[in-house]
Amino acid sequence: MERRKAGVRSEREKYRQPTLDEAIDWIKRSITREYCVKCIETWRSLYGDAFADAVLERVKAEWKNKK
Repeated sequence: MERRKAGVRSEREKYRQPTLDEAIDWIKRSITREYCVKCIETWRSLYGDAFADAVLERVKAEWKNKK
């Protein structure tokens, strides 16, 4: 088992997981496609595939309905 220094937190412990609505709003406000991709990659590594996929599905549905 890996030992950590006292007071050092992992990336996942530094931040709380955004709600699905917060994550969708964040992606919709993103300026560039590259930033959106980076957010999804980060959430996928921190919070799992299910959360990242749910965000992507909802964002795509909202963008599709906007047309």
